[in-house]
Amino acid sequence: MCGHVPDVGLKQARDEVIWVWALAKAYSIVTTDADFAALSRRLGWPPKIIHLEECDFPLLSIEDLLRRNAVRIAEFEKDLTCGLLAMRV
Repeated sequence: MCGHVPDVGLKQARDEVIWVWALAKAYSIVTTDADFAALSRRLGWPPKIIHLEECDFPLLSIEDLLRRNAVRIAEFEKDLTCGLLAMRV
């Protein structure tokens, strides 16, 4: 399952609210916002964070990055020792 922040009514929500929502739904967060990486370091996990670092490229490039790394992301999701995955193009 997945959800996009605006589609679930959290477009203007603070990061902490999104964090709690993802935790309650057992979702991971895919984000370009470094604040979520900082939250992960501070609070631990879940939720797991996939941080797209230095992301100033178009949505299609992001989609391609995620698809090319699908196995890596799936392994990260199963890994009980890690809650933050940083990725770059």
